[in-house]
Amino acid sequence: MRPFRLALLLGLVLVASVVGGCSSPASAPASVTDVAADASGADTTADTASDTASDTATSADTALDTALDTASDTAPDTVPDTAPDTAPDSASDSTTADSDSTSGAPCTTAKDCGAEEVCNIGACGSTGQCQPSPGMCGKIYAPVCGCDGQTYPNDCERLLAGVALAKPGVCPTVGKPCQIVKAGECGEGEYCQLPQDGCNYKNLGVCSPKPGTCTGESNPVCGCDGTPYPNPCAAAAAGFNVANSGECPATGKMCGGIAGFMCPAGMVCDRKDCYPDAAGQCAWQPASCPPVGPGEEECGCNGKTYLSQCHRLLDDMGLKAAGVCAP
Repeated sequence: MRPFRLALLLGLVLVASVVGGCSSPASAPASVTDVAADASGADTTADTASDTASDTATSADTALDTALDTASDTAPDTVPDTAPDTAPDSASDSTTADSDSTSGAPCTTAKDCGAEEVCNIGACGSTGQCQPSPGMCGKIYAPVCGCDGQTYPNDCERLLAGVALAKPGVCPTVGKPCQIVKAGECGEGEYCQLPQDGCNYKNLGVCSPKPGTCTGESNPVCGCDGTPYPNPCAAAAAGFNVANSGECPATGKMCGGIAGFMCPAGMVCDRKDCYPDAAGQCAWQPASCPPVGPGEEECGCNGKTYLSQCHRLLDDMGLKAAGVCAP
């Protein structure tokens, strides 16, 4: 910039000199000196302005650096002030939330456990452990026996009842009155034992445990299911009462009639007519009947429609006609 300005000023001086020479030659040297002085002053002014601008920029940079340093100095103070206040409050809230939970702690009743927990005791008279309550139970039938002697449909129901577990399966019902024709009255591993030998399924018996083991005694008996057994214990282990000692009578033997022949124990006279002296054939009386479909109905001599021959013989009833009884 300075060479250009100096060239410009010299150009102006030469122009002035030419013009001045035409009018007043004596004044030329003074004009050249003045103009040069003025140019030197202009350069000095320009230099001063440039230096001032440079100093101003330096001051601005210094001010920016100072502001950044100030911000950096204040930042560390903010983090420590906030973090300590938040952490203790969160820890306190967590401790409060867990204060009611005793999961896994030993217990004897649900009172020893926290809210929404149950005491799961796996054997009668023992100590259990607290665990979260199962809430609602499903409808799955997997019976368990509680230490209160009650059978629960599944273990979830037992837990909600707050009862200790006695054993899987239904509870024993030893000594409970029963009838053989009513299936399911006795517990698992039991059978309905009649007070004496015989197969009158309508008589009352008592629920009794099936023998676990039997001796090899040879004392043949006929079970009320029409099956021969080596001894009474073997029949009981199979869940049947004894019909008679010795071999099982054959079915088809004549019964009834004018002579009134009787059938052996455990058998009924299957009469095909309904008059008083009607004859029939001896058949084993079933203890229960399997499910049947339509078309197997029989009309008994009592005017009742039975689902099948099995159901009619279960009731020791003679046959009036096949199919549904007429209205």
